[in-house]
Amino acid sequence: MAKKPNGRPKPAREEAASPAVQTIKVIDEGSFKKLVKAVENAEADKNEAVGSIGSLVANAIEKKHLHKKAFSIYRGLKRLSDAHLALTLSHLDHYREIGGLDERASRQMELGLQPGEGEPEDGSEPEGDNVVRFDSQSEREQAGDFEPEAKTG
Repeated sequence: MAKKPNGRPKPAREEAASPAVQTIKVIDEGSFKKLVKAVENAEADKNEAVGSIGSLVANAIEKKHLHKKAFSIYRGLKRLSDAHLALTLSHLDHYREIGGLDERASRQMELGLQPGEGEPEDGSEPEGDNVVRFDSQSEREQAGDFEPEAKTG
């Protein structure tokens, strides 16, 4: 209880029987409608851009041997800052190693990819300037092109 200037406490007031009224600030109708229209236009532009990107990627998959999942991972990594990219790639390399992914991929490469996974169905080697052979990590290690970081711990 607060004290009066003469040192005596102020008497408690009785609360009004009516419920408390709150004031809530809201956006005005004109601003709201302008915002909705602007968002809808931006969404339409975004949808058009997404459609355009999808068409570019589909064309590259069909005609240029683009691997959709690898490209998706690349795009996600490309958006990272340099510091986050370095850390992410370091961790990813570690996870590939301890998770056995390189070993699985190496076994699959020895068996040969299934048709429809970027290789011609007749088993011949693909040709063209944009065809690159990737060595497995173990092949790179044997050639001296790759040295895993020393394990700490």
